[in-house]
Amino acid sequence: DNAADIFNLRDRALTIDPNSALATTTQVGIAAGELAQRAIEQNNYRQAQAFLTASLEYAPEQDDLGDLRYQVEEELQRKRNAALVKQIEGRLRANASTFTDLAVFQTARDDLIKLADLSPTSEVLKGLQEQLTSAFNTELATLIKRKKWPDAETLLVDFAKLLNLDFLESKRVQLTDAETK
Repeated sequence: DNAADIFNLRDRALTIDPNSALATTTQVGIAAGELAQRAIEQNNYRQAQAFLTASLEYAPEQDDLGDLRYQVEEELQRKRNAALVKQIEGRLRANASTFTDLAVFQTARDDLIKLADLSPTSEVLKGLQEQLTSAFNTELATLIKRKKWPDAETLLVDFAKLLNLDFLESKRVQLTDAETK
């Protein structure tokens, strides 16, 4: 591991000569930055993160690597999110045939909301939103018919993030009209 070699070399040099040129944090930071940049060019963001993390240990006052750290963290987060989207879509796709009523959607609500946050254009999400709209309509109509206003309000809130805004507004008006009759 190049980062470990560089930082171990620095430590050894300092034990031999405390005034060594390797003692300057600027050189350590520059080396870490160059190694991180090479790792990024090779699409190895984990290694780049390791170099940058090591540079914080050995050169904490060197702040010119902040942009590079941010770039690496953003890319690692993007990759984690893409992997999470793939997992969620897999779970939802595997259970797609079971999404027939709102109770089933309720069990997958957290996954659906997370998917909506991370990938609002997901085809899996779009397909399930069509089914959700139908199930939502059925449940809301039942709650209105039974005059279960608090339950209907909760329903609107619970699925607000997953349904079209215009659709939700029309349902809000429908509920308000029903309550005032």
